Amino acid sequence: MSVINRMLRDLDQRQQQQSKGSYTPAAVAPQPLHWTWMIGIAVGTAVVIIVLLNIYWWLTTDTDTVVQTVEAPVTNQPTVVPAAAEEPTNPVDEKAETESETASKPALQRGPVKPRELVQIPASSSESAATELEEVAAEAEPAVSDDTLSQRAVAVELEPEAEVEAPDDTPSTFAVERVQLSPNELAETNLQKARSALRRGEREQGQELLEKALTVMPEHVAVRSELAAYWYGRGFATRAVAILQQGLDRVPQQSQWQLLLGRILERMGRIEDAYIALQSLDSSTAEYSDLLEVRGNSANQLGYFTEAAQDFLALANLNGEGRWWLAAAVAFEDAGEPAAALRAYQQAAFARDLGVDARRYAEDRLQALGGS
Repeated sequence: MSVINRMLRDLDQRQQQQSKGSYTPAAVAPQPLHWTWMIGIAVGTAVVIIVLLNIYWWLTTDTDTVVQTVEAPVTNQPTVVPAAAEEPTNPVDEKAETESETASKPALQRGPVKPRELVQIPASSSESAATELEEVAAEAEPAVSDDTLSQRAVAVELEPEAEVEAPDDTPSTFAVERVQLSPNELAETNLQKARSALRRGEREQGQELLEKALTVMPEHVAVRSELAAYWYGRGFATRAVAILQQGLDRVPQQSQWQLLLGRILERMGRIEDAYIALQSLDSSTAEYSDLLEVRGNSANQLGYFTEAAQDFLALANLNGEGRWWLAAAVAFEDAGEPAAALRAYQQAAFARDLGVDARRYAEDRLQALGGS
């Protein structure tokens, strides 16, 4: 029994020793974090993130230009991009920028860029295929100048700050000189424009320009004459007569207006008005011969044979034509002046430009009047 008791005591001692060695005191309960600590941790994290973003932005925008490559489909020739000139920067910043560029854009390989350097970026994802294409293109094509390469290059350059040339402080001055045209010059200008418009068939515009010119210069001969002819051609003969009569009221012996007015009145059947309008003529004008003809014909139709004979006789002496000698002879005979008619018939018979029938008529009248 003593042995058993001793064994039990030994077992009890071993168990107590084991229980003391493996005993682990109870862990202290964790204390909950205070809310102020949580806010501080959040604020600190935000500050760190903002600082990192600012550093990254500063590194990516420090260089002058950023070359943006556009992925193009695979072609037979590599896309050539002219690299923008870069200024030397801090080695530390350059290294950090290179690392950031490599991390953000692993497909873009950038090296030290020199001014006017052409950086070749293969359009295909396979560098070996692009190199073979470059070699084949170099062998097949002749040497190409830098200007041609620059034309073939596809590049999009983004500048952080566009350089705008400062405006020149020196004000650009110019003088506006007003040129005052005289009424005659202004009328001539409108007259030329009116003629051009009428040639183009723009009749209304031509009419307006003629009327403007006439308003500026009422005594302009060509403007008033062409405006009257315009209205007569449009079928407004009365308006044409009024325009010419207004001009003759200003300048009574204006030969061009007299001649145009006399012919219009004659064609309108207003023979008496035509004869009255041509009572006073200027013999020094170029239209004097035509004026005598119109007035003589009007007088002959009105039965004013003596007046008509005087006008025809003046035409015969002025031009030396046989037809006017014959007309004067007939008018004198109708007026009851046989002696004057006989002299006129003799002049007509000797005129070389007279026709056969007219000459025979003059000879017959000479015999009838007792002339030889």
